[in-house]
Amino acid sequence: MKYFIGNPNFGDRPGITDVIPEQTHEVTSKSALEMYRIYAEHNGYGGEGLEKIGEQFARGIHKLGKLVTMRHYDLWGEDISNEEMFKLRLSGKLAKAVIL
Repeated sequence: MKYFIGNPNFGDRPGITDVIPEQTHEVTSKSALEMYRIYAEHNGYGGEGLEKIGEQFARGIHKLGKLVTMRHYDLWGEDISNEEMFKLRLSGKLAKAVIL
């Protein structure tokens, strides 16, 4: 599974082009899991007594690569081949380097 941040529906959000780059970025699995943890915490799975539930929720959606919206960008995972990744990078739709 490869993880990405960006906005798959880039043109659908007027006025946000100053914040979101048009290019999608690949992120490491470790960074994606941390972002899923933040998502879980901000959606009511954090705080005293809920840490274990929040961690299980974050790990579950990380494993599935669920699409989640995080303020100015989206985070998701895909099962994608290296050949498809190369084509996306070559077309400029995917940034060349893995970040985080």
